[in-house]
Order: sequence, then C-alpha cells, then structure tokens
Amino acid sequence: MVESKKSLIQVVTQLPTNPKRLDVWLAQMLQLSRSRVQQLLVKNSITINGQSINSKTKPKLGDQITLLPEAKNTDLELPDIPILYEDDDILVVNKPSGLKVHAGNSLSCEITLVDCLRKQATKLSSGLGDPTRQGIVHRLDQFTSGVLICAKNDPTHIAMQNIFRQRQVEKEYLALLCGIMPDSEIFCESYLYRDPKHRKKFASTSDPTSLKETRSRLAISTFQRIATYDPCFSLAKVFIKTGRTHQIRVHAKALHLPIIGDQLYFLKTKPLKIPSEIKQIIANLRGQVLHARRIKFFHPTHGKIMSFKAPINQGFHDLLLALAPYRKPRFHL
Repeated sequence: MVESKKSLIQVVTQLPTNPKRLDVWLAQMLQLSRSRVQQLLVKNSITINGQSINSKTKPKLGDQITLLPEAKNTDLELPDIPILYEDDDILVVNKPSGLKVHAGNSLSCEITLVDCLRKQATKLSSGLGDPTRQGIVHRLDQFTSGVLICAKNDPTHIAMQNIFRQRQVEKEYLALLCGIMPDSEIFCESYLYRDPKHRKKFASTSDPTSLKETRSRLAISTFQRIATYDPCFSLAKVFIKTGRTHQIRVHAKALHLPIIGDQLYFLKTKPLKIPSEIKQIIANLRGQVLHARRIKFFHPTHGKIMSFKAPINQGFHDLLLALAPYRKPRFHL
C-alpha cells in the first residue's frame, strides 16, 4: 500500500535577487537544503503553477510553488515502540534513536513515530489540524532517544500543550560530551536563533539586541557532571527549563563540550586520540549520544504528579560499557 502526504504550497511574495540561482531561492522559500532542492528538481517534485521548473524559469509575484510529496510505502514493517505508560488520555513512550517524531516539510518518505503509534495505539489526538502530528504535544530530535508524552484525545492535547507552555514539566537528559567538564555543575542561559548561514542549525548569543530583526528565544540548561573518562569524555545529566529546538546540543557546543556523535554541531578539527574499540563504536553511531531519561508533570485530567524514566538505547549502553575501564575517580555532586 502506498500513502502520500499533502502537497506543500507557497505563494511567491518576494522575487529572487539572483535569478540564476533558483535553487538557492527555492531552498529559502521551502526551508530545505540546497542539495535537497536540487534532488527534487531532478525528480520534477517542485512545480510553479503546475509546471516543472528548468534553468529558464522566471518566477513572478503571485506564482504558486508546489512541493509534491513522495509516496510512503506503508507495507514496510513498522517497529514496535516501547510503551512506558498508558491510560485513557496519555501515552508515554521510549522513542528510539533515528526515528523522526513526525513528518516535516522535507517530503521525506521515512517512517515516523506517528506512523508507528497509529499502528500500536488504540487512539491518538487529531493533531489539532495537522494529521501528521497526531498525539504529538512535544518532540525530540530524530537521533535523540527517550521518554516522550503523547495525547490520546484533543482536550488532553490542548491541556498538555498548556502545561509545557507554562513550564510545568521537569525534563532530565543524559549526554556524553567530548571534553572534561571543569565544574560539577554548569549553568547555561542564552538566546537561541536560527543560524543565517545554515538553516538546519541554531546559534547562541547572550545579547539578543545584537541580532537586530532576527528572532531569538531564551534557553536555560543546567549540566551536572556524573563521571569523566580518559582521555576526553564527560557523562552529564542535563536539566532544561525551556524546550527550544536543539537547545542542549547548542549549549553543549557553546560550552566547548559538544555531544559525541552530533553530526550537526560537533565539527572535529582533528582526530580524537581514543582507544580503537571506542572509536569504532562512535563511528557506528548515527547521531548524538543524547537521551531523554526522565520526565515529571501533572496529569492533565486528575492533576496527580506523574514521573517516568526511560532506559538508555543499546548504542549508548554499549559506549558506556566500553568506557567503563577508563572512568576517572567518581565525582560527588
């Protein structure tokens, strides 16, 4: 069985400054990478007023840009998602690393957490107007694993959104950092904004007034050192007061302690001098070693305090097991 998402439609309100680089302009319009736009153009998956685009195409104000979806093969075997808790209103799961929470605007035909939960769950909320986000009241990055709350009906969905908006949720993560944390606890407060040079990344500043018209949002994280390992690793708990996109990953980079395996924010300038078996495990990782370990919140229906922990994924476990012989004397927090 093949299932398609709805087309994404944009109306041209501003013409490209360089007509010869339509791929750059389309990437900005559709919020895609330039290489992804080029792939889609080859497949004729982007049209203007229903017509395919070529090098001679000159967009005009009011033109309709359409992003045609790729078909998703729903006959693929969907992984079973570990369920930590379920009642009539909420579903708490342990999201695997590598699985997107929901479909975005990338036209990817990848299987998502929503697809898996549709198969498993008795019911999910409608997504409040967006069926690709059924049940989703908060999210984790694709390669971040761990505990995630889903709503099973619309009233609960709205209530949980308000709980998150009012910062009434306690969230604890585990992260393996590259570098030795100099202090037992590091507080990080800054303003995050989308990197103007790389649309998939976020950057950090302590002075939002310096950004002029660029939108920024306050982000607050606390890193607590659990252990360090020779020659250059720290295992940390991370508590976040806000829930910004890529928040922990950006703050870790700003502290010069990037998360191991983070292919977006950990740019290695020189090879790490680490044991070969550990190097091999890291090389096999598909993403950042970051896990949402615990979440605590008031139940949206009866108001009782709920707290759930999710066990770390196998890759994280194997890496910590390999690092155990290199652990330095335990620090006391």
